[in-house]
Amino acid sequence: MPATEHAPPPRPLPSPSPKDQSPSPRISHPEPLRPTQPTTLKVEPEQPEPSIVKTIEPTTKPLPEPTSVDKPETSSQAKLEESKLDEDEDEDEVDDDKSSGLELINMETFGQILELDEDEDSHDFSQPMVWEYFEQAEKTFSDMNEAHERKDLQALSQLGHFLKGSSAALGLARVQNSCEKIQHYGQLRDEVANKDLSPSEALDKTSKLLKRVKKEYNEAQVWLKDFYEVGAW
Repeated sequence: MPATEHAPPPRPLPSPSPKDQSPSPRISHPEPLRPTQPTTLKVEPEQPEPSIVKTIEPTTKPLPEPTSVDKPETSSQAKLEESKLDEDEDEDEVDDDKSSGLELINMETFGQILELDEDEDSHDFSQPMVWEYFEQAEKTFSDMNEAHERKDLQALSQLGHFLKGSSAALGLARVQNSCEKIQHYGQLRDEVANKDLSPSEALDKTSKLLKRVKKEYNEAQVWLKDFYEVGAW
């Protein structure tokens, strides 16, 4: 048998050349970051540029003064009516001269009515009489208005005479005086001026006097109702 062949010994590795013996590079680890203090930046505010305001002159022209058409003027008819009202007021004041000097209630006459009361507290006689007068007066004023609308002077005279008498019985002096004038106006007479009247003049005077006598009646009615409610004498 052939002799056992021995394997050749391993060849030694070549030693590194001087070039290869350079140290291997070192890996440097980064240092941890340290927080830094924030820096404050001072920002100077910008100065706004002055704006130039330009005044715009109004282009509209001032309104013209109102003409005579724009301004309401009192017509001649209105002036005549105002003048007539003034004359009516003056005439009413003249007519009121006699009535204004009279008492609303003639206490002497009214006292005689009160003496007929058997019971002074209940006024069993005088109060029903006064309340009946109120009903008569209201009805008479309504009839007077209708007669005036019809221009019935004779009816106005009769109604004035009727209400004059019942007003005098209770002592309503002013109502009595005005009703007497209505009676005379219905007869085409103005006894205060001592002259005759035309129908139109009589109707005009009666129209104004009716307004006044109703006012006088209302004043007397308030006084009488207050008297009987209070029960004083």
